[in-house]
Amino acid sequence: CQAGWVGAACDMECPTSQGRICNGVTFCSPVDGTCDCRQAFRGNWVGQACELCVEGWARPFCDVPCPKSGFATDVCTGRGFCMDTRTLDGERASLCDCVPGYIGDACEMECPGGATFPCTGHGSCSSSAKGCECTASNETGHWASEACNKCAVGWSGYQCDLECPLSPDGSVCNGFPCFEGQCFCRSPFCGVSCEVEGKVPCLNLECPVGYVGEDCRTPCPLTPGGGVCDGHGVCQHVKYYLRGVCFCDYGYVGPACDVWCKTNGTCSGRGRCDVVTGDCVCHKGFASEDCSVPCLIHGGQVCAGHGSCRDGADGDGACECLAGYAGLA
Repeated sequence: CQAGWVGAACDMECPTSQGRICNGVTFCSPVDGTCDCRQAFRGNWVGQACELCVEGWARPFCDVPCPKSGFATDVCTGRGFCMDTRTLDGERASLCDCVPGYIGDACEMECPGGATFPCTGHGSCSSSAKGCECTASNETGHWASEACNKCAVGWSGYQCDLECPLSPDGSVCNGFPCFEGQCFCRSPFCGVSCEVEGKVPCLNLECPVGYVGEDCRTPCPLTPGGGVCDGHGVCQHVKYYLRGVCFCDYGYVGPACDVWCKTNGTCSGRGRCDVVTGDCVCHKGFASEDCSVPCLIHGGQVCAGHGSCRDGADGDGACECLAGYAGLA
């Protein structure tokens, strides 16, 4: 028989993969024209032409076991694809190509910021970096922290793209807070970068209670019973603002710091506190009153892509499956 054909009458064609008979890893049976993958010369193969790795073995030769995590039975914890590679020493090994939102040798770790919103959208998450690499440019902002949800030192603003003034000693605002690219000094310091010290040099910045600004004409937010910033914050003048801005004490929100955030203002780092009600408004993919419960993820997708999550402050993070699907995730 010609190559690729077997049988008494050479009428049975052998299965091929990428132009190779039985993928080139085993023989084609002369009896029935099938590939016996169990007798492969090398590796652990399945498929009509032995073109697929047995689950748990890595490409391209299916002879290197795939990573698993702890007691997990799924390859790459069900959150990635297994590949064959080489170590720095030239030894062959396997690694997991994780789906977005997960890292680790076996994709066992969720990216900082959560799998549904890794690095808070301000960086890239990778196993090689063992976490987030935050962006640092004037276009995307200068971000920092484990989940890239805070401005890098020396930067401020909603997008962390406003540079803060430096004092002569190189410190940011001489150690005082920076907001929207402006330093907020406390007595007896003043100046663009809080570099001036002394009551006399800074006398022009001392204003009557309830007013701020160089001319002391900018009014501060007041509450009927609590006074300036309701007694739970500090009023500061911000360039271009018509009113003073309250910088609230921890746990308080609102323009006048008169709303107590029911979860101490943190919302577990996965939401924000509503300035009117004090309730948490959770990021998408998180639930419960304090946004501490993540939605269930399987295969790198919320509810395995076959349902919707009951997220939000009034949700419980459980999945509501589409018709024909069941299970926790």
